[in-house]
Amino acid sequence: MPAARPLTRRVPWAGALPAVRTLGDPGLRTRAKEIDDFSGIPELAQVMVEVMHQHGGAGLAAPQIGVALRLIAVRVPGSDGGDGTSAIVIANPQASPSGEAAAGEEGCLSLPGVFLDVVRPASAEVSGLSPEGAASEFAAGGTLARVIQHEIDHLDGILITDRVPAPAAWQALWRAGLLGAGRR
Repeated sequence: MPAARPLTRRVPWAGALPAVRTLGDPGLRTRAKEIDDFSGIPELAQVMVEVMHQHGGAGLAAPQIGVALRLIAVRVPGSDGGDGTSAIVIANPQASPSGEAAAGEEGCLSLPGVFLDVVRPASAEVSGLSPEGAASEFAAGGTLARVIQHEIDHLDGILITDRVPAPAAWQALWRAGLLGAGRR
């Protein structure tokens, strides 16, 4: 697994942190571009970790903050020896799912208030690059594997509502006030 980065509050970002894009933003439905130039990527990674931390997310994909690049940040509980939480950031991530598929509840910062039981493989072989461009490969299981697969879906324009039967998705969106008369 790549080295975990502590969640910090010191981010080199001019002005306020970017907002998390929500349902209806076309960037959430667009396939993100591979990263081939890593200039500025370490700084973007820090911003993503801070946004993820600020919103209490388990992960964040660059398109969720309006950046159409294949970059994800994932919270790794208990890996820093400090406050119990740090993050890994993976550029151009790929996951080869393995293990039995199981349903698990997932939420999404881009779908506030929506929680759905999504079926995903229990583990995955993950490969990608660090924000500096160094190659990395590792095995992920449990919640970490689920979150990585969820964030890679974002890079492909896929939301959790696409992973469940339509009636369940519509009902969850309605309950969260993200549709029709129920919209807040």
